[in-house]
Amino acid sequence: MPWPGTSFKKHNKSLTDSEAKSAGKQATAMLDAGVPEGEAIATANKRINKLRKRGAISDKQYNKLASKYGGKDEQPIDAASR
Repeated sequence: MPWPGTSFKKHNKSLTDSEAKSAGKQATAMLDAGVPEGEAIATANKRINKLRKRGAISDKQYNKLASKYGGKDEQPIDAASR
């Protein structure tokens, strides 16, 4: 199931709107690449936790990191690029 916008919040209620948007984009890209749904949700939540430890994620910061973490929704995320 793709997660547009902030609909990813149902999987982690502590997310802000920008965090939910970022996690949803990553999880959707992983689903498109054939990753199981549970694994995509867990990975997206772990990534948000890592970003929180480095500092708050905002829409501006997400756009800066988007090319590193998969870019647009249509592009699959390549784990080797991290």
